[in-house]
This record gives sequence, structure tokens and C-alpha cells, in this order.
Amino acid sequence: MKSSEEMMNSLLERRNEYERLRRDQRRKMIRIAAPALALCLVLLTGVIVWRSSSGRSSGETADGSGGTSLLQPPESNVVKITGEKISEEEAAAYLKENYTSIVSALTASGVQTEGLRFSEKGYSHILYEGGGKALELHQDFRDYLAYSGDKLVAILTLTKENGRISSTPAFGGEWFGSYSEFLKKHAGERLLFLYYGIAEVVLLPDGSAVNPIGYSVSQYFEWVKDPYEWFDQDGAEAAVYVP
Repeated sequence: MKSSEEMMNSLLERRNEYERLRRDQRRKMIRIAAPALALCLVLLTGVIVWRSSSGRSSGETADGSGGTSLLQPPESNVVKITGEKISEEEAAAYLKENYTSIVSALTASGVQTEGLRFSEKGYSHILYEGGGKALELHQDFRDYLAYSGDKLVAILTLTKENGRISSTPAFGGEWFGSYSEFLKKHAGERLLFLYYGIAEVVLLPDGSAVNPIGYSVSQYFEWVKDPYEWFDQDGAEAAVYVP
């Protein structure tokens, strides 16, 4: 069982993870563009203003996860499974054993934890890094939703290495409310989860694609008529969640 100090460290690391990814992506884009800045500063200024107002360009999206490579389709819809599998039984046992520490750490961070409960089932993600690369599913990473009453207060990511499970919660997201409402609206539906670049994407049976935070991601899937059907292949079941 993790100590409260270890849990607090995990909380802080996960809370900053998404922002670190966004900063890394911005730095990468700046390094690529730097040689051209001196030659096209005036033009670039105009482009920046336009991007700021539109939120996206042909190779960049508002969430910072974009780039032309993400508009290039994966090489195939074959999903490569990696990592140690986390079964629902293992997850339930871990969450029960570590319940007190999890609640203590979340409470210390200002998270509402009264009657805290976790979703009975979790979900992994199909990963697409862009550039036409292959699809992967890291089954040693699995998300579980944490509720206080009907309110979604945290998302707990379980990881497994050398047979040992640990966890890292995410909390405090302003989008948790809208994400919770989205899940309620689609209760009973078989949702498919992806990481497309650094953007999280939920594919719906009707063929639409949404981002839990609210960014537009539909442009990534213009190459396929029904992304849900295309990605829903052998090995994808671990990335499915039914609210």
C-alpha cells in the first residue's frame, strides 16, 4: 500500500502531466519553425493572429496536439498489444486495498471525496502517435473514474509493472463536469477510447469523434467514413468503456 506521501507525489505528477506534454509539443514546434522566422516574420505574425482567432490550421489544432503527421492515417487498423494486462478483478482488489490512502491523498488536495466510489470497469487507450505509424494498446495503463455522489471528481490511472500495480490520479479539471454529462448522455453505449497524438479521443458508434476536454478532433478522421468501425478491430476491446 502506498503511503500518503507517495500518493501526494503521484497526484502532483499526474496533474502536471498533460500540461508538460503540451509544453513539450510547443517547444518542438518552435524548434522546427525557428530557421524560417527571420525570413517570414511579418507573414508569420499574420498567420499567428489568424490561428488565434480560428483555433486551428491545416496542420495544427487548438489543443496543441496537432501537426501534419496526425492528419496522415495510420498504416493499418491492426492493434499491437503491449504491457502487462490489468484485469478488472486485479483493479478492484487494488482499489479496495488502497481505498483509504487514495481518499486521504485526494482529500488533502482539496478534492471532494465523500462516499468516494470507482467505476466497476476501466478502459485503456489505443495509441496513435502520427506519421502513419502503427496502432498500439498499452494494456498496462487503465483508467478508472472516481465519483463522489454523482459528481466525477478524479480519474485514476492504474499501471502495472513486474506484476505490481500502482496508481496516479488526475483531478481538478474544469472539463470533468461536461465529461460526466457526456458519459451520462451516452449511457449504455459502447465507447472506444484513443490517444491521437496527445489528444484523448472518444469514438462513438454513430461515427463521430469527440475530445473530453472539448477541443475539435474531427479533422483527424476525414480520411475514413466511419472511424469507430475502422478502429474497432481485434485487440481494441480493452479500449472500450460502456458508461
